[in-house]
Amino acid sequence: MLPGTLPEGSPTHGQLSQHMRQFVGALRRAGLRIGPAALVDALQVTRLVGLSHRDDLKEALASVLLRRHEDRALFEQAFALYWRDPQYFQRLLSLILPEPGESQAPNTDTLQAQTLAQRLAPDLKDDEDQQSEELAIELDLSQASSSFDQLRQRDFASMTRAELEDVRRALTQLQRRPQSLVSRRWQAAGASRGPIDMRKALQRQGRSLLADASLPRRRRLLRPPPLVLLLDISGSMAQYTRVMLFFAHALAQSADQAAALHVFTLGTRLTNVSRAFRHKDADQSLAEVARLVPDWEGGTRLGTAIFDFNRLWARRVLGSGARCLLVTDGLERDDLALMQRETQRLARLAHRLIWLNPLLRWDGYQPLAAGARILDAGVDLSLPIHNLSSMEALAERLAKGL
Repeated sequence: MLPGTLPEGSPTHGQLSQHMRQFVGALRRAGLRIGPAALVDALQVTRLVGLSHRDDLKEALASVLLRRHEDRALFEQAFALYWRDPQYFQRLLSLILPEPGESQAPNTDTLQAQTLAQRLAPDLKDDEDQQSEELAIELDLSQASSSFDQLRQRDFASMTRAELEDVRRALTQLQRRPQSLVSRRWQAAGASRGPIDMRKALQRQGRSLLADASLPRRRRLLRPPPLVLLLDISGSMAQYTRVMLFFAHALAQSADQAAALHVFTLGTRLTNVSRAFRHKDADQSLAEVARLVPDWEGGTRLGTAIFDFNRLWARRVLGSGARCLLVTDGLERDDLALMQRETQRLARLAHRLIWLNPLLRWDGYQPLAAGARILDAGVDLSLPIHNLSSMEALAERLAKGL
């Protein structure tokens, strides 16, 4: 699914007239002044624009349905909720608005529309929204659980900004601590565990004339293996990479994991953005990534970027059982021979090379592109990375050692 498209389950063209009538009727009920010819105009512009891009469809409908600037906020909230789940939106209106036929004070359309817009968008930060918090809708737990289940299965490319914020919060709750490895280094252990530390025992005896009955012991130091993220920032991967940046920030909040985390972006050049995740605030980290990466959505040269990583960084960060996560769709149009050679070299240097490919969400996916075939043959494992459910599976695999 392309970025900005309508989510799965959107109406087909055969159902378009029925859904558009319901949508226009809901807007009228919410207080928008929409004339009788608006439905015909809405159907015409929808057939011209198509259903493939959400933002284009929204702007086209706004141009023919809206007559007042004050109605824009309500229209955007109604559009986002209706085309996500029409039945849920109708239930939401039933809870908020009075039933048809109930008496209402004259000339209250504008006030009703403003109140409804505030209640459909409770995250706005002005004074009127704070006053309307008392009118917030309380949905039962089953509806909330169903909504979260739908969010877990929704493709990142079709999510709104608010939904991405929900994903970011969910990622902070994942079991994100990778399995620790046994190091060759030693550390002090309890008095009854591990082998005797003869060096410390002899030092202690040499400092004291009296024999010490207790003997110091030691055990192997446990540490998380290095985790290296190579993130494709081309236009087709931009939304998925943003979510992986959220995931990287969640990982970096653990002190021991932060030292073992290395993040690079692969665009027209290679950029090391690991230091951006030293901030506790995720927005600060993403802002620093945006400052460090000048080629965001500017195309990609995977072969050249992987070559630069192998030459400049691989021996520094890929030792001691490192896991390397290569996040890309494999659409390479540059030097394929260079890409094949450097991918094979990367696989030899990393303990495990895992390809995270959002295109694996499609049943029966085959790596037909030349770059995808190279990656498919060179990596140790391929996994989908397109929704929250796949991110949860990735975190679980990391916790088990991948």
